[in-house]
Amino acid sequence: MAKKYQENIEYYLTLSASDFINLYEDVSRDLRRYDAMMPILAEDKSFYDQQYKVYEQYIDRLQKKSNFFWAYFSGRYQGTKANESS
Repeated sequence: MAKKYQENIEYYLTLSASDFINLYEDVSRDLRRYDAMMPILAEDKSFYDQQYKVYEQYIDRLQKKSNFFWAYFSGRYQGTKANESS
């Protein structure tokens, strides 16, 4: 099951900014499900440790991508608003 969420996250990481934001609910849902599955993996400590490293890498990559996109769109919006007042 972890593989399915990893594949989905890999797909989300390939999306353009607008597609990523449009699919934000799907991204969020898959992350919540992946997160909920992690304690189940803890039954096998070595497997859990390995999978948790992968999980943290995905979280980091998604966070960087979403922060960049939100900043981009926010800055674009503010730039538009500033131009309108001129």
